[in-house]
Amino acid sequence: MKKILLYNDTIHFGGHEEMMVKIIKSLILHYDISVVISNQNERLYQKLSDLDISIITVNYFSKEPQCFYSLIHIFTNKKNEILSIFKDINPELIIFVQGDIELSSFGFLVAKKNNFKCVNYIPLLQSKRDIKSKLGFIRDLLNSLLFNKIDNLITISLYQRALGIKRGVLDYKIKIIDNYIERKSIIINKNKNNYKEITWVGRMVNKQKNIFLFIDLINEILKKNSHEFIFNIFGDGKDLIKAKKRLKFINEKNVKFHGWESDKEKIYKNTDVLILTSYFEGVPLVVLEALTLNIPVIAPMHELYDGLVPVKYQFSNLNDLYKKIFELKKNKDYFKFVDMNNVSIYFDEDRFDSQTIEVIDSFFG
Repeated sequence: MKKILLYNDTIHFGGHEEMMVKIIKSLILHYDISVVISNQNERLYQKLSDLDISIITVNYFSKEPQCFYSLIHIFTNKKNEILSIFKDINPELIIFVQGDIELSSFGFLVAKKNNFKCVNYIPLLQSKRDIKSKLGFIRDLLNSLLFNKIDNLITISLYQRALGIKRGVLDYKIKIIDNYIERKSIIINKNKNNYKEITWVGRMVNKQKNIFLFIDLINEILKKNSHEFIFNIFGDGKDLIKAKKRLKFINEKNVKFHGWESDKEKIYKNTDVLILTSYFEGVPLVVLEALTLNIPVIAPMHELYDGLVPVKYQFSNLNDLYKKIFELKKNKDYFKFVDMNNVSIYFDEDRFDSQTIEVIDSFFG
């Protein structure tokens, strides 16, 4: 079997890491798989340890702003540990799993400098200026150097593909593997339609996930004495404490912080409505998971949600989000506007497996 190495040095576990695990499961019977991950990513290690693959951990992780550190470290001895692993495994293909172009870019530069065949799996291709990152202009300039080195790019949607072309990657170098969600049997509350329990799921990093907007929504609803709702917040991250401090109703029993949760049934069992507040996303797995369980999703107004979240239930600001919740509660008409055929066809597990194998096979000619 041909050898494939997957490299991901982030210390976080999110949707990109979930898809990494799913890609490996699709390929494991067809290729000899090894992975390199940060020794600080315990959640990813636990997910991978159940699979029959070789797992190598490294004492290195992507530190922000990653483009600066990657371009500096490539000229230091830090590259030696990574290069030694690459040479020992001697893979015929290395797949760099990157939330964006900066993540895992150090390993990518090491591999490119030493002539390994590389594929970049990047779900998020927005520029740093577009998402209002610190030093966005400078980071985009440095990231253009990384984009120019890409020979093969995998992303997750036509929307992201267009962004990849905008970043300077030639169209013929880009392939798409759609996300998918496992259709496990999840027992959910059968008394839906009361729209009482409102759920938010994500990593508590406000600059991307905009958790503070959800907290502001809670404050707004509770301020008007609408205590009929229960708010469930699943996730952890650096802005968790700030989010709790932003909550004006500290002793409110209707607001529950559950922390990070991998059990989908615990997340969705009592969820009546899922709220997404992110400034930017790829194709959020939580949206797909909720829709397949017939749970309505309210999300920001953006073309990437078209075909998934009805335009009627996309919001533009806090006041608009507030209105959407009460409109949904009153009309109970959400799934009149959703093409569930689209969800079930494009995000199907069998389709994902065949698409993944076809795309990876194509890199071997």
